[in-house]
Amino acid sequence: MAAISIVIPAYNEAGAIRDTIRAIQDAFNTEGHDLEIVVVDDCSTDGTGDLARGMGVTVITHPTNSGYGNALLTGIRNASHPWIAITDADGTYPVQVLPEMLETTVSRDLDMLVGARQGKHYDGSFFKTGLRHCFRWLCQFVVGRPVPDVNSGLRILRRDMVLRFASALSGGFSFTTSITIIAFQTGHHVDYVPVEY
Repeated sequence: MAAISIVIPAYNEAGAIRDTIRAIQDAFNTEGHDLEIVVVDDCSTDGTGDLARGMGVTVITHPTNSGYGNALLTGIRNASHPWIAITDADGTYPVQVLPEMLETTVSRDLDMLVGARQGKHYDGSFFKTGLRHCFRWLCQFVVGRPVPDVNSGLRILRRDMVLRFASALSGGFSFTTSITIIAFQTGHHVDYVPVEY
């Protein structure tokens, strides 16, 4: 079984962080993986870090709010395992699919497997959907390949790949977009699986 570190960036997520951690622990409970959960508390003011620490996971606290991408990079740099999964702290992603995603990633020797979001909560308004399609088209034009979801926050990646390109990755919400484009443009093996969002 593979060893994996789950990195969760969190900013003022006291209402959801424990449920998210518990859902991950439950998902991996019978899988036999070497599991590490790393929560990066991005200078929360609502006790998010203390709640996560009380769940027995590793918590790293930023002294200032540094942004989504920088929180992920902090977690990935401090992770112990070669495989990294990322997810949001607010419980919007179906973390129960992570063991199956990990098995697919390892068995196919992928560098990154992304959960491509689907469902009415992802589609949103007509305006939002239109903007998303335009952005996706631009990214597909750049990489020359279909990109079902440009910036999904549920994915499994090789830690060494992320660290190799860390200096070029966005420290903000475009972290996932930038790692997607860089991975494609540098010949890494990337694939997608549909997930309900």
